[in-house]
Amino acid sequence: MYSSNTRPSSAGNLPPSQQAAADAVYHEMLRGLTPEDLDFVRNDERWPVIRTSANKTAINYGEARKKGDWSAQRNRFIKQVFLTMSADSEEDEATLLDLMFTGGEYDWLKDTARVVRAVQARYKGDTRAKVFTALSQLCELKCGAYLAESCFDEEFKQAKMAYVDMQKTPNGPPPINNSHADIESLPDEDIESLPVASTLTTPNSGDYNDGCPQKVYAGGDPTLDARREWEIAATEYYRFLQNKYQVAIETLRLDVFTFLSQDNLNIAKFLDRHCARAKKTGLKGGLEKTRAYFALASLYGDVDGSYEPERLDWYRAQFATELPEPLPARCMFVHVTEAAVTMVLRGGNKNGQDVDQDLTTTTPRLAEMLRLWMHHAASAQPDNAHPFVIFKTENKSYGTSYDNSGAHGKLVARAWKVARCNPQDDADKEWANNDKHGLGCDWARKVTGRARRGVVCKEGEQCDDAAAAAQGHSATTERASYRAL
Repeated sequence: MYSSNTRPSSAGNLPPSQQAAADAVYHEMLRGLTPEDLDFVRNDERWPVIRTSANKTAINYGEARKKGDWSAQRNRFIKQVFLTMSADSEEDEATLLDLMFTGGEYDWLKDTARVVRAVQARYKGDTRAKVFTALSQLCELKCGAYLAESCFDEEFKQAKMAYVDMQKTPNGPPPINNSHADIESLPDEDIESLPVASTLTTPNSGDYNDGCPQKVYAGGDPTLDARREWEIAATEYYRFLQNKYQVAIETLRLDVFTFLSQDNLNIAKFLDRHCARAKKTGLKGGLEKTRAYFALASLYGDVDGSYEPERLDWYRAQFATELPEPLPARCMFVHVTEAAVTMVLRGGNKNGQDVDQDLTTTTPRLAEMLRLWMHHAASAQPDNAHPFVIFKTENKSYGTSYDNSGAHGKLVARAWKVARCNPQDDADKEWANNDKHGLGCDWARKVTGRARRGVVCKEGEQCDDAAAAAQGHSATTERASYRAL
């Protein structure tokens, strides 16, 4: 490792010439670290010295390493974050840690949105802020930006600043990568394409206590610019909600994945929670989380997925490796083949629609969890050629399906408690009474639609309709034939 006598100095408030000299020494020390020096995370060794708020001169004090010290905590945090990012990989842990290290490059840190989602999926509460601190300090090793007039790697500086921001609001939505880009370094054409600063106050993740941003023009006819500003701000709010729910579901998925991956797991019949085998496998809690996960993931899908929620039709979803011919007029199958997992819905929703979704494409994590769960579900329903995805796990009704969407709706309400997330708190803040049901499919479809396709201002639409009528045609004709390009 590096020498314990290495003492690059900087007071942070030195005259310009001295500051530049101090930065040069600091940067030379960091850039001189070899791959072996940088392999401290994987090997659970002490970190190289960096500038921090507690050590602004980057002095290596040479204390003996103690169990539970900050180096050990940071190593554990960073390894767990990368392993969570790689949860869908089939590689073993040693291979994954090789990929984490990549010869000391740690380039995966630059994918800030993905890293943030992994942190929020793996950790809860105050621990998240500590993890973001660890990530920002690993980036500091790769850029030397702290208290320096310049850094030696702009991309790692951008990543570091993203993690610094997340440390302040650890439950907020992931950043847009490269959001900290230096505007002065952008080409003129890129600067011209940046959005103009808005006069509308757009809350960040920590300022949504009152729900969706208010319209500054409420009660009057909006100008086009004011309308668009509000629509963008409101859309960002619903993206924040969607991400919050999906992160809670992803946290649940990781627990369920661990439960279902046990070699000795057998759920073929009901076991009392006091049974030794049930205790060993965490059967009661594992089945409760499994049922909760599928109830919620079938509403919101994966983080960054494109799944569109259905109404509460999933209570009748059944596994099938071969679809019956002909399909019943009213049915729902999860068709599992070697190539894909597909939702096949007939006679669904209110109006009896026929809908198929390729889950492998729209929500790949849910698709793989369904594939993992299928043989377990079949073992609990041995007399059913097409076992139900979600079934009862209580003693007297073990392995039986839910009779109707109302019973399934009550299951969904319990599932949110298991996930430790309450969308009803957000729905209660809505203006319209028909938006105040936050636990089920209605809210899921509204949040998904608003987050993905954008919020539309009702007053603005009414103005458009009136203008179209003045031209002697319908608003539909104007949108489809006149304004659509």
